[in-house]
Amino acid sequence: MAADNIAAPFGKQLAANDKATRDKAVKSLKLYLSRKAEFSHVEVLKLWKGLFYCFWMSDKPVVQQDLAETLAGLISDMPAENALDFLKAFYETMANEWHGIDRIRLDKYYLLLRRAMSRSFQFLADSEWEPTLVNDYVTMLSEGPLHPANLKVPDAIRYHLIDIYLDEFEKVVHAQLATTPETEDIAVPTTVLLNPFINIMARSNKPILMKKTVEGIFDRILEQFAKELAAMEQEDDMSDGEESEERKPFIHDIVDIVKQLRKRSEEADLADSNKRRLRTLVANFKSAAGEIGVESISDSNEEDAEMEEADKEEEPKKAPPPSKQDKKRKADGKESKKVKKQKHKAKAEKHTNGDLAVSVKEPIAPEQNGHASIKDGEPAKKRVKWSMRHNTIKHFRHELPITTIASTHTPSPPPSKSALKTQNVKKRKQAVDFFQ
Repeated sequence: MAADNIAAPFGKQLAANDKATRDKAVKSLKLYLSRKAEFSHVEVLKLWKGLFYCFWMSDKPVVQQDLAETLAGLISDMPAENALDFLKAFYETMANEWHGIDRIRLDKYYLLLRRAMSRSFQFLADSEWEPTLVNDYVTMLSEGPLHPANLKVPDAIRYHLIDIYLDEFEKVVHAQLATTPETEDIAVPTTVLLNPFINIMARSNKPILMKKTVEGIFDRILEQFAKELAAMEQEDDMSDGEESEERKPFIHDIVDIVKQLRKRSEEADLADSNKRRLRTLVANFKSAAGEIGVESISDSNEEDAEMEEADKEEEPKKAPPPSKQDKKRKADGKESKKVKKQKHKAKAEKHTNGDLAVSVKEPIAPEQNGHASIKDGEPAKKRVKWSMRHNTIKHFRHELPITTIASTHTPSPPPSKSALKTQNVKKRKQAVDFFQ
């Protein structure tokens, strides 16, 4: 069956005005995805187009939260080989439709992104963090929503994923550790799952994106590590009878993160700014590793010496001191600028005096400027300046009214219920036309 024929009935029902019709379509799609063995990428994209419109039509916070959880949960209801392609189509759809989302509906789509991230980590945890699935998932993120230079992906999606990534990942890992017996070990590839952000630090040319990545990922890991060390020291100082507060375990491998950062910083085709940022992260994590007794992370100290020498070579060289001829040219330049300034000032004064003489001979009549006449006892010079200032203000108001300037800075009122209803009708018409 062709992809268009499969997606068409689901798309029309998912974009229906009636909530019962949309809920029934979601249940039918859930059953269909669980039985379907293979999907083409075009087919999944069309299905997500219908799901996007379905989520667009949902109103009220409780309904939106339930629907976001249901849509994100579709990842767990399908075969494992289709889940990553389903996630890839989801992020592509969000990137394509993001600029059409108005500010009133923006929060619920942020919620959908968070639920999808949480469910994707839960999917990896259910597979016992199978290495092939984890690597494919990391590759999908690096080539999709967390690509460092893809202009088709809005930065707002990148920033939001950076903000929620560690939160959702640690929630899933802590929940898994809580239900696992102490005798069993769980091999969670925490550093591998950080590779998309290390790739951003190595390949991005956007300073704001790199700053967000450092603050939202790497600085947070260092802060958690510092809190863990402080809690361990507090436990050592406590007496035998006292009970320590329960805390969530620190799950990241500092030493492994340093090795991965250093490996990426040694790539030959990196920009100098990216190398410096990576080496700064290496130094920060290395100092943190030294606090737990890891004196040398590298196999030898030669790598550290080479990195320090490379940093010194990349530092800009100081300019040589100016010679006598340079100082003389600079002094002559200052004198010539001073002479030009004096000539310009004299010319301006001459021009102003000429204008005042003409104005004194032919003063502006009161009826021409629209104001009452000036008292006869005032000097002519003051009268001329007053008239010139008034005409300037009058001309300014005529060209650009002050009321217009103030109105441009006032925020636009929120759309009315009728406007939102009209927008929903347009979106539904677009969905019906798309799936026909």
